[in-house]
Amino acid sequence: RYVATRATEHGKRVQALGGAKNAFVILPDADPETVAGGVTGSAFGAAGQRCMAGSVAVLVGTREEQDRALAMIVEAARTLRTGPGTDPRTDICPVISPASRDRLVAEIAAAERDGLSVVVDGRTADAGAGGANLGATVIDGVPRDHRIAIEELFGPILAVVRAANLEDALEFTNAS
Repeated sequence: RYVATRATEHGKRVQALGGAKNAFVILPDADPETVAGGVTGSAFGAAGQRCMAGSVAVLVGTREEQDRALAMIVEAARTLRTGPGTDPRTDICPVISPASRDRLVAEIAAAERDGLSVVVDGRTADAGAGGANLGATVIDGVPRDHRIAIEELFGPILAVVRAANLEDALEFTNAS
């Protein structure tokens, strides 16, 4: 609050969420190409290691509408290539270190043990020469109070939360 207050007093723009998760609220009438490109670019670009990375997709609507949105995201995520950041064909660069990769792999495994559905599994990607590659990961069925939905992981992991309507989705995102 202090940083935000001081910045705005001086007419400066600031984003000071202090660890909040960045969520996409995806409505049933969203343009499919925009959803697929926007979500994968934000969630998996820079291996999800930037403060502005979207790490939660809140799918709004009926189960059928939510499943359709999830299918768009999954299809796009499965086409992404891991590799060195110096290779222009790379979509997902390595995470910061092999230790970070190990931590993220453990988070995915924990979500799986908790009964969540790993619909795109980045653990299958070759760890690469430096041992730090991790592919796009999409986890569905994430409860709102689950660690994957509320903790900042800083990796290419997208949690999928479902909401019946826009008000429900906004309630979740505003609670972050």
